[in-house]
Amino acid sequence: MPAATGFTTLFSRLVANTAEPENDQACWTWLGKCTKRYPRANIRHQGKHRPIKPHRAMLVLMELGDEVEFFWDLYELYSVSELEADHLCFNNPLCINPDHLQWLTARENNDKRHSRFYPDQKTWASNNLSA
Repeated sequence: MPAATGFTTLFSRLVANTAEPENDQACWTWLGKCTKRYPRANIRHQGKHRPIKPHRAMLVLMELGDEVEFFWDLYELYSVSELEADHLCFNNPLCINPDHLQWLTARENNDKRHSRFYPDQKTWASNNLSA
């Protein structure tokens, strides 16, 4: 029989893999495994290890509240949808603080990312491109 992990919920397991935040509004920086700059974790579902993205998992958990038995179904639904977890904290891909995350379409996320760095494209181009 495997030893108990000490984590009673997926939420507490994810939070345990973050650095201690500086304050209540700070990022929850992921310290666990990463792939291509983004956090990764594994959970057991129906007897198999399944990879998850912790920032997406946190958004799903916030939506579900106490109805965690529907976690995997909703997580899978978001995984195949056009929605992505957007980081409101200046695109910190290691943050899993649910207050710093929101669902956006890929296009919205790309537009937001571009406007965050180059709010005025014409001004940026005239200042940074030689004639």
